[in-house]
Amino acid sequence: MCVDPVTAISIFTTVAGFIGDSQAADDQDDQILEQQRLNNEALLARQQEVNEDATKETSEATIEARKKRATLRVAAGESGLTGNFIDTLEGGVAGDLGRTRTNIEKQRKREEKQLEREKKGASSRAQSQLNSVQRPSIVGAGLQIAGSTLNGSGSTKKVTTISGGGRA
Repeated sequence: MCVDPVTAISIFTTVAGFIGDSQAADDQDDQILEQQRLNNEALLARQQEVNEDATKETSEATIEARKKRATLRVAAGESGLTGNFIDTLEGGVAGDLGRTRTNIEKQRKREEKQLEREKKGASSRAQSQLNSVQRPSIVGAGLQIAGSTLNGSGSTKKVTTISGGGRA
C-alpha cells in the first residue's frame, strides 16, 4: 500500500503531537509529585521540630522542678522544717511538673494532628491536580490518523482521476 506524502505528513504530525502531549502530561505529573514530595518533607521536618521542642520544654520543666525541690530542701534544712509540710510542698512541685508535662504533650499532639490534616490536604490537592492534567487520547489520535488516511486516499483517487481524465 502506498501512502501519499500529505497523508504521511498528517500521520507523522498526529503521532508526534500525541507523543509530545503525552510527554507534557508526564512532565506535569512529575512536577506535581515532586511538589507533593517536597511538601511531605517539609511537614515531616515540622513534625520533628514539634517533637524536639516538646522534648526540650519537658526537659527544661524537669530541670526547673528539680531546682525548686532542691531550693525547697535547702530552705527547709536551714530553717529546721521537716515532716508533712515539706512533703506537701515537694508534692506541689511534682504536681506542677506533671501538669506542665501533660500540657506540653497535649500541645504536641494537637500540633501533630494539625500537621497530619495539612498532609492529607496537600495529598488531596496533589491528587486533584494529577486528575486535572490533560492527557492525549490514543483513540482520538487513531481517529485523526484514520481520517487523514481516508482523506488522503480520497485525494489520491481525485488526483488520479483528474490526471487520467486530462490525458484522454
